[in-house]
Amino acid sequence: MKDKIIKESLHRFSIDGYYNTSMQSIAQNCGISKASLYKYFASKEDLLLQAFEYNLEQMLLRATTLQVDPQKSPREQLIEKIVSELESTKEHRPFMHLVLRTAPPKKNAELMSMFKRTRALLMNWHYDSLEQMYKGNYRGNLWDLVVMFQGTLREYTSLMVDEHKSLNSHDVAHKVVEFVEAAAPVQFTNQALLSEEMMNDYATYRFDEDFEGIEAHKRTLCWHIQDTVEREASAKDRSKLIDAAAKLTEEATHDNPRQFMIESLGRYLADSVSISSELHTLQQLIAAQHAHFQE
Repeated sequence: MKDKIIKESLHRFSIDGYYNTSMQSIAQNCGISKASLYKYFASKEDLLLQAFEYNLEQMLLRATTLQVDPQKSPREQLIEKIVSELESTKEHRPFMHLVLRTAPPKKNAELMSMFKRTRALLMNWHYDSLEQMYKGNYRGNLWDLVVMFQGTLREYTSLMVDEHKSLNSHDVAHKVVEFVEAAAPVQFTNQALLSEEMMNDYATYRFDEDFEGIEAHKRTLCWHIQDTVEREASAKDRSKLIDAAAKLTEEATHDNPRQFMIESLGRYLADSVSISSELHTLQQLIAAQHAHFQE
């Protein structure tokens, strides 16, 4: 029910705005009482923040779990990834702006923490994407190129989403890659400004102790899996698959998830619906948590 409330609040906040949306209307649309709603969320502000976190995670998930065609060249694969990120940002960015305009100042620290987590994960993904494109044909590190890449992409995104410029995502992706290709030889032959040591907090972010961020990412992956099951499950197996997805969510978000249960439920679901990318990421997060606790 909690994920249903969050999705409904996202819808209502986006259409009617934060101040014009009541907790009563969200509860009614979810088929529960207002009192029941407050069992899940302490306040409207709390719901807004969790909806914001969900929105950020969805944006990140859609951008970074794209399954590119392995037969395509690294250049074509990078273009596909950029298109996916642009489309994801176009869908989720308006709600981010709404929250930043309406969230109370006392929640700024929490919002900035969420942004930092998303930024770090995106920077890692961009680094990996560029590394795959050049496959070691460079000296030093790629952080300067990553920053240039992100800056170019961010400005095009702002023009497309914030200023509603009529730009095609594929055209933008091709142009960004052209800039990367033009800048790369200079970056690879000159002294790096951003050293590995300087960027260590970003490079190691995926392995740090931000357990709140990991848990949020796990929840979002599970919600995404449940959505996919509801969309793709056949009428014959629908009930069993929905039940399995619920059990997967319960197990994955437990304090100490059992990996064999995740693998078993995951295999069962993956045989019927397309969740392989989400399942792989979920298993990686759980494995990383287990490895950290065993240290």
